[in-house]
Amino acid sequence: MRKPFETVLGAAAWLSLINLAACAGGTSTVAPSGVTQPQFTVARSGAVSPIPPGMRAAAAGGRQNFNEPPSGRRGGDLYVGQFSGTPVQEYHLQNKKNGPPLCSLSGESVNGIGVDPAGNLWVPNGTGGGQGFTQEYAPHCGKPMLKITDDDGQPADVGFDSHKNVYILSIFGKSGAPGSVDVYNSTGTLLRNLSDSTFSELIGIATDSHDNVFVSNRQSNGDANVLEFRHGKMPGVVLGAITLGLPGAPQLDKSNNLIITDWDALTLNVYAPPYTGSPTVTPMVGLSLWCPLDRKETHVYCANTSGSVDVYDYPSGTHAYSFTSGLSPSGFASGSAVAPAARL
Repeated sequence: MRKPFETVLGAAAWLSLINLAACAGGTSTVAPSGVTQPQFTVARSGAVSPIPPGMRAAAAGGRQNFNEPPSGRRGGDLYVGQFSGTPVQEYHLQNKKNGPPLCSLSGESVNGIGVDPAGNLWVPNGTGGGQGFTQEYAPHCGKPMLKITDDDGQPADVGFDSHKNVYILSIFGKSGAPGSVDVYNSTGTLLRNLSDSTFSELIGIATDSHDNVFVSNRQSNGDANVLEFRHGKMPGVVLGAITLGLPGAPQLDKSNNLIITDWDALTLNVYAPPYTGSPTVTPMVGLSLWCPLDRKETHVYCANTSGSVDVYDYPSGTHAYSFTSGLSPSGFASGSAVAPAARL
């Protein structure tokens, strides 16, 4: 399988990308000389997203006004984040008729997002030099709640365990250092940090029914791996049988099957525990990193970076339908989160 890039950026080269992006005054993809495909999409702030090579993003648009979400809705809801467009928008979960967003939330350089077991939405906001933060919101684009600031990282995804702990993943650390995961309790107190020598560009995080934490990572040499942190604590163990060209964010179903996209091969891959065998692989219609399950675990909802949400039957992986309202390729739809979330 081909490597994602021909050369790899170190921290110094990564910092040069930040400076170039800042000078450009908007979101851009930039590559150093001799690289045929760009490594990252870099926002004006210097925040980074694992946006697919060869695509270009436009500057983020302003806040949009939508109808107030109806009360007592059935079937659940879907939040979709965009790295360069409207940061977060909420939709009816069942959206076969391509209905418009119900409401929107502000944010900056949003990659992954998450809904906790109580139904609250968490939105990580990234910046290039640290000073990122993760904001909790009440359901249906409700009031801001807990805000967790990170002076040393670029928050890019979030996960939860049964003890109401919050796991905030940083795609990179401050000034391009390797990413890591900070673990907080329900009041925002930092408990510990999860790291590993293989960590470089972290993509996504998920927790299983035993509070084991899974992190997908693109190493400094371009190879992908997934690590498991037993009960959310150090050390991490590399799951050697999980081989991917470009890793998406992991998800776990009620049987602790690990679901993860390979956005190099455009496939959805499902590994049964203990994750030592070959996966079940099905093709995808587009490039997606985050594909959360619904509460019933009958569908996954994949934010497609080309400007759609692609819905697949689970576990068959059959494409059911897609919708595009309120999304565009220049917005780079990345993270998605279902409410209510699938049970841990």
